[in-house]
Amino acid sequence: MSKVGINTGSAPNAGDGSSLLAGANAINDNFNELYALLGDGSTLVSGVATVTGGDIDVTGIVTASNFSGSGAGLTSLQSPQLTGALPGIDGKSLTGIVTTIVAGTNISVSGSGTGSVTVSASGGGASGNTIVIKDDGSTVGAAGTINFGTGVAVSGLSAGIVTVTASAGGGGGVWSSNGVGVNTTSKVGIATTTANAGYALFVQGDAKVSGLVTATSFVGALTGNASSATQLQTARNIGGVSFNGTAAINLPGVNIAGNQNTSGTAANLSGTPNITVGTVASSDITSTGVVTATSFDGSNVLKSRTTVTGSTGSIANNAIGNVDITGFKSYGLIQVGLSTAGWLRIYTDNAARVNDVNRSVGEDPTPGDGVIADIVTTGVSTTKNITPFTLGGNLDSPVSDKIYIAVTNLSGTTQAISANLTILKLEV
Repeated sequence: MSKVGINTGSAPNAGDGSSLLAGANAINDNFNELYALLGDGSTLVSGVATVTGGDIDVTGIVTASNFSGSGAGLTSLQSPQLTGALPGIDGKSLTGIVTTIVAGTNISVSGSGTGSVTVSASGGGASGNTIVIKDDGSTVGAAGTINFGTGVAVSGLSAGIVTVTASAGGGGGVWSSNGVGVNTTSKVGIATTTANAGYALFVQGDAKVSGLVTATSFVGALTGNASSATQLQTARNIGGVSFNGTAAINLPGVNIAGNQNTSGTAANLSGTPNITVGTVASSDITSTGVVTATSFDGSNVLKSRTTVTGSTGSIANNAIGNVDITGFKSYGLIQVGLSTAGWLRIYTDNAARVNDVNRSVGEDPTPGDGVIADIVTTGVSTTKNITPFTLGGNLDSPVSDKIYIAVTNLSGTTQAISANLTILKLEV
């Protein structure tokens, strides 16, 4: 039934509403229906109740076949009361959870009422072999006890840590240090398993020292250069004279009086007393004294003429190109030639060539200005005769065999020009 209310009439004492009894009966009917649905007010009946909006505050047990919705607001859930399969849970914030832990050999496990578990190493000793020993990352084996020998200090156990340090040396130690370097109180071997009993420092193999090595003596073979050596280990003879490096060498017949065996071929002989020479096949003989011979052959005294050449770089028409030709200190100029029409000048030195740069073709040079020859060709001319022959030479200080020339291009086109000079040597 729908909710029934009490109607007292349209107006007081109107007589058109229900009686008070009838209204009370209607209200009782409403409660009867709720009791039938939910219970008698003391115990609720099993069934489904739907609450739309608002909160439900239950001080007892809520029993249901399932729950729907988010459990984000659930708190104080007791694990013994949770049954069945649970969805995936991020347990990083969970505390007081203990699962089964199986301890291995020489490991003890203890629990506590607070949910914590303590894992400890046990056993050890000679038969324990609980520590893995490694040498530079490579496993050597396992041991229960590690004993550190002389020169190593071991601190006591603190918070599960033992500190091992090398001792500072001195006394019974091997190494020590001070303001000048590292010192050793025992013999030391390098690149070998043991030191050599005969030496404080023994190096097996090669040793390289970038600084100074100081010693009272050296034993063994030495190679290379010895800048401070004063004596040869084994003396040698030079020109029949023993030499060990401790004094200068005096050779008889060379720097002191005596005879020296000079059989064989010798170049550039000079000195006193007079030198007797048999047959000289070639080259020159220079003597400051008297030359005595059974006869003279002058066929090689006079020199033959020769041709020397030089070339300018590419020069434009009417431009000047300078060339230095290797010739003789002094010479006789016989012929000249150019590969094209041009104006050729020959000078005693470069300064004369520089000072003559502004002179025009056909203009005579100033006497004494260092111009040896001045020739103009109208085409290719390799044998322009110089008549009479002209003497030329170099006036550098010191004198050299350079011949300084300048060539002006008169060909009408840009090109390199070669020059040749036929000359006769006049000076050694």
